[in-house]
Amino acid sequence: MPTQIQRIVFAIGINDRTNSNPPTINAITQLRDALTTRQRPTTFLAVPHFEDEPQDMADGTQAINLTLADLFGNDFVQLPADLHHFSTGTAHDIVSLVSSAVDALN
Repeated sequence: MPTQIQRIVFAIGINDRTNSNPPTINAITQLRDALTTRQRPTTFLAVPHFEDEPQDMADGTQAINLTLADLFGNDFVQLPADLHHFSTGTAHDIVSLVSSAVDALN
């Protein structure tokens, strides 16, 4: 990995997936295990909620975020409730949020 890369930030979404059971949760756990040998610190952003999302999707997103928070602790960054999508319009807010969180970790 190039030395210029000082931190890896993961931002994931669920693409309208309502089932957070084994494939997603297991993949997150396997990723955490793979990252135990990482050469750079990592930060995980919470999976964003969608505006007017169905309750089952909200529950699935919550389960994924709880798993991320449990597995990654201080390296997990919760998103503001009003941030619904990763888009061009929210990119500045996300970068500012991550920058603040990373600065707090250092």
